[in-house]
Amino acid sequence: NAKNRVVIAAGGRGRDIALKYEFYTCQNNRTMKSCKYLAFYKKGKIEDVFEIVDGPISNCKLGTRKDIGNYLQFNKSQKKQKLTFIKLKTLPNKISIVHNGNVAFTMGQFRYTTIDKLEQAKTTNDL
Repeated sequence: NAKNRVVIAAGGRGRDIALKYEFYTCQNNRTMKSCKYLAFYKKGKIEDVFEIVDGPISNCKLGTRKDIGNYLQFNKSQKKQKLTFIKLKTLPNKISIVHNGNVAFTMGQFRYTTIDKLEQAKTTNDL
């Protein structure tokens, strides 16, 4: 059910950008199931969850967005690049889920779970 579904993406810079500017981008036209929430896996943990308020929008040029703060002031190379864009809202509930596997939980692909499982999980095995 898309209303309860969470997409988990590899964190890297994406999590830091989401925390500061409340958006996420990935390569253009990336396939994604319909979801209400997005979380990031970074350095063996999932710690933040965001509500998806707009998107995903393919073929988006960040230079046309008015809702990304001063992000382009520091990342001018992305102004005209076509990306898939998702506008986010930071949720107040902090989570702390550790990954106890030998390889990265996301490994270059999205993972999916439900918001209920995400809020209850202690490890990625619980998802």
